[in-house]
Amino acid sequence: MRNGLKFSSSPIIVLFGPRQAGKTACLIRLTHWLLNEGYQVELKRDFRQGVEYQEQCDRWFNQVVKGNFVAGLEFTGLLLFIVSKNGDEVCQLLDDWGGMWFDEGSSYTSNFPLYPYQTVITSIPLPKVWLFFMELDAWACSETMQRYGQRVSEQIALLGQCDCVMFLVPKVDQFYDCFDRGKPSIKLLRKRMREQYSSVFVKVKRNRFNFFDNRRTYEFIVFSSGSFVETHHRLKNYTSSSDFYPQMLWKKIMGRIRN
Repeated sequence: MRNGLKFSSSPIIVLFGPRQAGKTACLIRLTHWLLNEGYQVELKRDFRQGVEYQEQCDRWFNQVVKGNFVAGLEFTGLLLFIVSKNGDEVCQLLDDWGGMWFDEGSSYTSNFPLYPYQTVITSIPLPKVWLFFMELDAWACSETMQRYGQRVSEQIALLGQCDCVMFLVPKVDQFYDCFDRGKPSIKLLRKRMREQYSSVFVKVKRNRFNFFDNRRTYEFIVFSSGSFVETHHRLKNYTSSSDFYPQMLWKKIMGRIRN
């Protein structure tokens, strides 16, 4: 146990991003797909102490696993999930509250790391896949976007030899101009991401992070969790995205874990 956090021994998939970037929605969509594929996805009940964490576990089971997913569903604090199949543990999925890695409205955005948990997670001696959420056209101003890009760069600089990086563009269903024949254009979306987060990719281009893989410095993935459609009762019904998205994300993650 480290600083009150009790991890398991399998590789950790860390979801890194600001508030409302789609981390939890991505995790929920991936969970539904994994369950349908015969995996088991369970919150690690002893990961954190306290009644609040146990209540979060109960909410997850009732609102996600049982299919009662509603708009505006939010979880607070660190959540750790164990993914297993046929009794064998595959990996751990770590989701955080929105402002742990970067909080746009915080007056403390100049300090990094912001919380002790960040140091604990970064330094734990287990292989990690870091999913950096790179939302497009989402920031109030370019300055804030560049500050987030700086946070990403700072975190990558702290990673170890057993860690690897994946840049994930969420909510791609909103970018119709980047689709070709009904499928997202990886080339166009990657280009837009590199343009908007130029400060990150200047360092990547200089091969500062080339130890992640001899052939490529990072993985790139696009994702859509689905959409909510408001009914005449002002309720929002959730429609999940195509299986294409969680299937491709899981394929990328498993490729990193096996290597």
